[in-house]
Amino acid sequence: MLHSFAGMPAGIIELAIVVTTSLLTGGLMLYLFRTKPTQNATSPHLLIRQADRVPVFLFSDETLTDATPSARELLRAAPSATTNWKRLTALLSPRFPSIADDLTDLGSNGEVFVAAAAPDDSGMIHAEWWDGMVRIELTDAAKPEGDVAIDGQCLRATEEELALLRHVSNESPVIAWQLDRPGNLIWANSAYMDVAAAHAGATHNHLWPPQDIFPELRDKPIDGMEHRLTLHPEEARRLVPGQQSRWFDCRKTTWQDTTICVAIESGAEVNARATLDEFVQTLSKTFAHLSIGLAIFDRDRQLTMFNPALTELTGLDVMFLSNKPELSSFLDALRDKRMMPEPKNYAHWREHIRRLEANASNRPHEETWSLPSGRTYKIIGRPHPNGAITFQIEDITPEITLTRQFRAELELSQAVIDTFPEAIVVFSPDGILTISNRAYATLWGSDPGSNIAEITCSDAVSLWAKATEATPIWSGVENSIGRIHNRESWSAEIKMDDGRHLFISITPITGGATLVRFTTRGKAVSDQGQPAVTHPAI
Repeated sequence: MLHSFAGMPAGIIELAIVVTTSLLTGGLMLYLFRTKPTQNATSPHLLIRQADRVPVFLFSDETLTDATPSARELLRAAPSATTNWKRLTALLSPRFPSIADDLTDLGSNGEVFVAAAAPDDSGMIHAEWWDGMVRIELTDAAKPEGDVAIDGQCLRATEEELALLRHVSNESPVIAWQLDRPGNLIWANSAYMDVAAAHAGATHNHLWPPQDIFPELRDKPIDGMEHRLTLHPEEARRLVPGQQSRWFDCRKTTWQDTTICVAIESGAEVNARATLDEFVQTLSKTFAHLSIGLAIFDRDRQLTMFNPALTELTGLDVMFLSNKPELSSFLDALRDKRMMPEPKNYAHWREHIRRLEANASNRPHEETWSLPSGRTYKIIGRPHPNGAITFQIEDITPEITLTRQFRAELELSQAVIDTFPEAIVVFSPDGILTISNRAYATLWGSDPGSNIAEITCSDAVSLWAKATEATPIWSGVENSIGRIHNRESWSAEIKMDDGRHLFISITPITGGATLVRFTTRGKAVSDQGQPAVTHPAI
């Protein structure tokens, strides 16, 4: 260029140099001014290429337009969603729970820095607004850019452990999810995604964000020490609507300023408990209408169930029974209420109770208690395979009273017929001797009342025939006693071996029974012709 100025005057050359210098200086200043690194002049794609070693994402609205290789590696681990923006926010939410709210005002602020929530996490998000595009860069505040030292073996081991934990989480039937401080869902495993998809009727199971299927857990407090949510049974279970009802047991804990929730499906337990409750209610309604008092003690000898009849029969307070007293306390209360026989001494009574409990534990045990009030109780203890004992208390006072009255009437009737001079005997419809008087025992030398074995009409006729002369009348008597139809009264006279005349009267009575009466005339004569002083040997 200097050669082009050869032969020209010096003034012109100086002027040309000054002009040229000015032009070069102005052009350089204009170039420097035009290329000043401002947000509007620098290309975001150029910044992406300049930051290949750190994760950087470039979004246009919710569409990913560019990303560094490390950023694309991170995005592969993000949950499935309808857009890459939702996938990224779901991926970053565990470390940066407030990222969604922090990026809301990015368009007006132009630049936002978001720090990780965990105190020991030095991660940082640098978000910038570039004329409608969002640039997100992940950095580590503790290490400058490029100062990254990674052990390949440690990285591989960490990746393998992370892959294993993800596999276990996704294959586990336990539903798990994570909420940020405001209560927004930021992470969920595959089981949660499946239930959420089924709840919403979605065709795709793993679209982020899923529906919150347990919203009531947000307002439930966390027990400070255990970090475990303690709920009543009806509150701890959430019914997920659908073709089939599904129930879950839910708990939650805290972790790094977030909330971790788990839910275990408990439909089988709920159905079993409902069936058991229905069965217990049925038994309770049945027991409530029984007149027999029931007291059921478990293997620890604590009262677990009783019915209203127990309180009516024993007079024990309902509140006392509702407090599940032990068996010994229960029996002590019966003794205080004078609802059991008064023992001669307390030690003997305690030993008696111990035997009662031991006998009831091995086999059914039955006792009859005659109370000072005049009432009579029948106590039955029945063991169960699981070690429980059921005691039945029945008031048998009416039956005992009726039995005593019936026995008294029988004794009175027996005393009446014993006064008759005639020998009387009654046979049942099936031919069994049931009643006889004292004259009968004197006449025939045999008292049926002292004989344990049953006496049939054939046995009685054989006895009578041995003490009388041979006659066909006895066969007729036996036939009359065993006859069911065409029964008529008749009588006959035969002679006994001692010479007395015996008048026999056969009379049918009510219910198919037969009354036989014997009347003797004359005196018994001995072999020497003298009156006999003893009864004939039969």
